[in-house]
Amino acid sequence: MNSMIFAAGLGTRLKPITDTLPKALVPVCGKPLIEHTCRKLMASGINQAVVNVHHFADKIEAWAAEQDWVVTSEDQLEEGKMLLRFSDERQQLLETGGAVHHARHLLENCGHFLIHNVDILSNADLKWLESKVQPEALATLLVSERETTRFLLFHPQTMRLVGWHNTNTGDYKLADEFSKNKGKLPWPVNGSVVGKFGKQYHPVFKNLELPANNGLDIAVTKEAEIKAVFNGVVKQVFVMPGYNQCVLVQHGKNYFTFYCKLGTVNVKVGNLVTTGMVLGTVETQSGQNRLHFELWKDNVPQNPENWLR
Repeated sequence: MNSMIFAAGLGTRLKPITDTLPKALVPVCGKPLIEHTCRKLMASGINQAVVNVHHFADKIEAWAAEQDWVVTSEDQLEEGKMLLRFSDERQQLLETGGAVHHARHLLENCGHFLIHNVDILSNADLKWLESKVQPEALATLLVSERETTRFLLFHPQTMRLVGWHNTNTGDYKLADEFSKNKGKLPWPVNGSVVGKFGKQYHPVFKNLELPANNGLDIAVTKEAEIKAVFNGVVKQVFVMPGYNQCVLVQHGKNYFTFYCKLGTVNVKVGNLVTTGMVLGTVETQSGQNRLHFELWKDNVPQNPENWLR
């Protein structure tokens, strides 16, 4: 069986050691982490590995060249030797999925393969893991049961992995990038814009400036359904004077959409939402059916019309 060792990371949790050394070469009990990983694989009958490199890539490659048990071609393989091939990510760190995709030409025709992080030391039985691989399975995961504050997020319908949530810091990281969809987002509801973004002036006293509008006011039909404009996580659900029920959705690290004047709310804090998912319905206030919609980057309001298609 072939394998891939993830060794490209910046090793930020090991600073200041990794200011001058790649994570893979950090010594543990007199040997670098990558040697521990390779020895573990070899003991389990795995004698080939693709290693992705980025941070201090030259140092990892130089280390490999100095090892008499590391070979560079299959015809050099023998007992006690390991074939290492490198997937170069010097230009850009590609994260998990991107790393595998970038190295696919080195993994073709090898059947299933094992992925091992270079900074994980364990007594896990990798031969046992291989025995549990099902031919029809896309992946087989070996996990440990432990307390954690970071949880993977899966789409509730497709069970596709879409990100993770740190319950300690409240941070979310989602797979899709909100910023790349400027001008492409669907409208949260069908209707007519009756309140524009930005500076507002009195309808009679034209020179009298009113408080700025941080979003759009959209006139809609009674009990119109309000939909999420992009994949995200419900950050807050609350009542605000003059705006009734409001839903705040976080999209990635620093983008937020804000849906107000709702009569019913279908979501709760922490729920994953997808593009087009119904968040609730508009409430009738003073005979008017209006959605107040805002879009923010960090603490700066954006003109939603620049983002909506």
